[in-house]
Amino acid sequence: LRSGDLGGVVSRDGHCAVIEREKIIPYLREAHALMALDEWQKAEQIYRSLFVPEIVAAMPDNPFLRSITIDYSVCLISLGRASEAVSALQQISACVAKPAEYFVNLSLACNLLCRPSDAEQVARTGLDLFENNKDILDNFLISQILQEKYTEAMNTARLRLRLGRDVHSLEEMAALLIKMGDKVAESDFPAAVKCYRIAADLSCEAKELNPRYQTARINLAKAWFALEKYGRCAEELRDLGEVRDMHPTLVEQCAILMAKCFNIT
Repeated sequence: LRSGDLGGVVSRDGHCAVIEREKIIPYLREAHALMALDEWQKAEQIYRSLFVPEIVAAMPDNPFLRSITIDYSVCLISLGRASEAVSALQQISACVAKPAEYFVNLSLACNLLCRPSDAEQVARTGLDLFENNKDILDNFLISQILQEKYTEAMNTARLRLRLGRDVHSLEEMAALLIKMGDKVAESDFPAAVKCYRIAADLSCEAKELNPRYQTARINLAKAWFALEKYGRCAEELRDLGEVRDMHPTLVEQCAILMAKCFNIT
């Protein structure tokens, strides 16, 4: 621990050298409850007090320390501090039996840091151990899309859909098809239109499953725009604008796409 508030023996650098695990458990329960409420900053403060890199690196196979490290990384990623999450997860890189969550969070953080080749390598290693893990597959697919490896990404996306047609798999396939359509729009417009139409169908399916899933609905608007259905695109964007707590990046995407609709019409 980074303070002596729990009554342990305190070292010179402010760490508790001795502490009973039973005294830590209530703090972990509180942190888990805060994460469930998306109170990432408060949860991060608790995990930060429990995370000592030197100790974790010395005992990476300790399940208690490993769990703290992974949950801490989740908080850091949710707070937009992906580089710190990578540093935290590196402390358990020597762990013999890495859990699936290690590969999920590390590949996600690498994608967020625009390091898709690293994310692809991490996800590929994770899939060797957890072949049908949907979250690892999601990050694997995203890393391939970011590198424009569309043929490989299509195989991954099809596998992901076979494991379950949820909003994530539908949205990711739609995003891939939109990018593939954009790439061939100048050279083979009929093929691009086919990509856009399938992307629109998949996005509509995702919207029916969860109307509040924002990225799927933005992909739907993009597909309508690419198909020159500007009225339907603007209508989708207006409805989406009524959703509260939208991420600033998505707000910006909606504004730009709406401006393009106005410009064309």
